[in-house]
Amino acid sequence: MPERYRFDQRFGRRMPVRADHWRFKDGYPAHDHDFHELALITSGNGIHRCAAGTTSLSRGDLVLVRPGAWHAYERCRDLRLWDCCFDSGLLARELAWLMDAPAIHRLLWSAPLAAPGPGLLLLPLDSPRTAAAEDLLTRI
Repeated sequence: MPERYRFDQRFGRRMPVRADHWRFKDGYPAHDHDFHELALITSGNGIHRCAAGTTSLSRGDLVLVRPGAWHAYERCRDLRLWDCCFDSGLLARELAWLMDAPAIHRLLWSAPLAAPGPGLLLLPLDSPRTAAAEDLLTRI
């Protein structure tokens, strides 16, 4: 059974959005959570595992994990990533305006996501978009 993380236990309620830079030498165990997570791979490589299977990760891969979807990182070789987590309650408050855009609403909450499975989306970013995303995450 994957470990379950709650936003308030992991980050506290004072900061509804948090970005951290992580380095995994080996991996990170299976877990799910009650918040949204965006993970941007900045260097190294590894395997992302979820209910639908496994996917190779390398620089520029963006992983979106919605609440309740479990995932793990395995066979990492100096995998470095920016991990941006935000309390799902923001979508009902400060980020409620995002829900007016149908594509963003589907991406963040309502519709099934594309491969690798429900609640997860893997999206490769080109080099300029990866650099721009890294810059934004650094500011958070």
